[in-house]
Order: sequence, then C-alpha cells, then structure tokens
Amino acid sequence: MLMIALAVAFVLSIGLIMWRMTVSDQRRTKTLRLIATEMGFRMVDDKTVYSFESPLFHVGNKGRNRMFNAMEGTVAGLRTVLFDLSYEYDQGGDDGNTTVTHSVAAFSLPNTELPVFSIARSNFNLRRARNKISFEVSPELSKRFIVIGNQQAAIRELLHPDFLINLVSANQLERLVIEGAGPWLIVYKPGNKVSAEQWKSFLAETTHIATTFTASCLAQSALLAR
Repeated sequence: MLMIALAVAFVLSIGLIMWRMTVSDQRRTKTLRLIATEMGFRMVDDKTVYSFESPLFHVGNKGRNRMFNAMEGTVAGLRTVLFDLSYEYDQGGDDGNTTVTHSVAAFSLPNTELPVFSIARSNFNLRRARNKISFEVSPELSKRFIVIGNQQAAIRELLHPDFLINLVSANQLERLVIEGAGPWLIVYKPGNKVSAEQWKSFLAETTHIATTFTASCLAQSALLAR
C-alpha cells in the first residue's frame, strides 16, 4: 500500500508541475501578444517556415525543434523576427533527452549572403572549437571570445575586428550568441527565455548589434549578393 501511495503521489506531483508550466506558458504568450502590439509587431503562426540556416537550427534531435511565440516587424529598416525556440537533444547514456529553450532575434539583411558563423564567449560550446578562427586583436581580448565557422577566409573578410572588440568591451557575449547564414543574422540568449518584461530591452540590444554589424562589417564587405 505504501508503494502505491508513493507512486500516486509522484504522478500527481508531476501532473501539478506540468499544469503550472502550461499556465505559465499561456500567461507568457498572452503577455507577448500585448507587447507585440505595443512594438508594432504582428504575431506569426507557429507553423510559419523561415529559411534559417545558422548552426542554432541544426542542433537537437531531428524533428523536435519548435518555434513559438513568434512575432515579426520592421526595426531600423530591417525585417525582424522575435521568437522562442526549444529543442530536445540526447545527453547520452542513461540521462535521456533534455529540452533547451532560447529566445531569438533574427534580422533579415537584404541582398546579402553571409557565410555560416558563430560568435560567442570563449568558454561557450567548446566541442565546436576545432573550427575556431583567429583575428588580429589584443591577446587579452582574444581570450574572451570565439568565432567558429568553416569558411575562414570569407568570415575573416566579413567580421571587422572593431565589431568584435565592441562586442567584448560591452560584455554582450556574456549574455548573447551571434550567428549568421545566408540573408539572416541571428542573435539569441543561450539556455534561457527572455522574460516578457525584458522583451523590449532584448529587441533594443539585439537591434543595436544588427545595425552595428551592418555598418562596420557589411559596409566594407564584398559578401553582398552580386
């Protein structure tokens, strides 16, 4: 009888946790809908397909990635999409799957074909460090960030050292990861959803990164689509 009672209690506790998560998610979605209206954005159906090809969209178990709370608008002349992205990945062994959720800002850069790259703090996701690209910045600064990608020559041509130095100096890589691929620049907060209350601040910070990127990198790059 004791074992049955414990099993029932366990099932009920799991059910309560799931119910609380569902209520929290619904409250978040409702709040973000209001914020989207305030920002002049429109909510986008979760089934809408975007051509995102940066590394973030190729992690996790195939078919288990889910984009939700998506909204689209125009900021600083750039088509902008904000959303939450969750995916499952296998931890290996007996640990099973775990789910990770990020808040993401995607900026469309017209007439541009970016090489695939990631910029992050130096201790982020070291399993991909074999594709690390070095830049001519001070040794102290170079210890604080990592740039990853296969097309090294194209990425070096694209990323101006001043852009990287500004990211490090402003400590933005302590909070965010920046990726590029094709016509999209992606900025996301790894491992966490941005709270609804900080959504506007998230948009402001990521927009600043996007506009700085276009001014300091694209303006003098030969990677604009010909």
